[in-house]
Amino acid sequence: MMKNHMKHLFLFSFFLFSLTCICQNQVKIEYAYTSYYEPEKADKNDLKAQTVHKVFKSAEELSFLLIFDGNKSLFKVKERMAIGNKSGSLARMLPRYYVDFSDNSVYSLHEMPGETFFVKQEIENNWQITSEQNKIYGYECKKAILLDKEGNKKVEAWFTPNIPVNIGPLESYGLPGLILLIKSFNKKGEAYAGFSVIDIDFSKQKEIEIPDLEPITFEEYIEKTKRS
Repeated sequence: MMKNHMKHLFLFSFFLFSLTCICQNQVKIEYAYTSYYEPEKADKNDLKAQTVHKVFKSAEELSFLLIFDGNKSLFKVKERMAIGNKSGSLARMLPRYYVDFSDNSVYSLHEMPGETFFVKQEIENNWQITSEQNKIYGYECKKAILLDKEGNKKVEAWFTPNIPVNIGPLESYGLPGLILLIKSFNKKGEAYAGFSVIDIDFSKQKEIEIPDLEPITFEEYIEKTKRS
């Protein structure tokens, strides 16, 4: 009897483990955006600095989706039926980010009035995983950082190995678990923007189609937008 009980318990545990793996092979995550950017005291009367500040703050009205179909990921603004004029205009301007894990290609699609740019990017994934841990959205998370060439922290990410998909907001990926919280930092070490998870959905997702466009480099994109 004991042997049969243990056998059934093992099979049930294996079934739950398999189900968890299948569910977590496809996932949709919703994130909230937070702006930490504040103009310098000297920039309080600087129109450009104030405009940047307003743009960053208006993005907080938006929510963002990260979708993983098992092979590719897509990060985009969540489509909503009703949205304010300012945030609606901003939503149309923000790029979509695609990652193709078959060859680790990363793309961003920038749709502007009269022009569309499809940019293939070189992404640094030399994450440094620290010993710091925290619980976020009910999951045990570990902290990882990315440094710039001068050794300054430019990205801080909290990821959970309990959801074994190596994806995150924007073009961030490559950690051994889903990124639940991420912040970007400036040269002064100040956080200026971040994303935090507000919902996780393990249902089956539609296959992500990466646009069939000729990509340009990020440097070419910068040069083209300068001339626009």
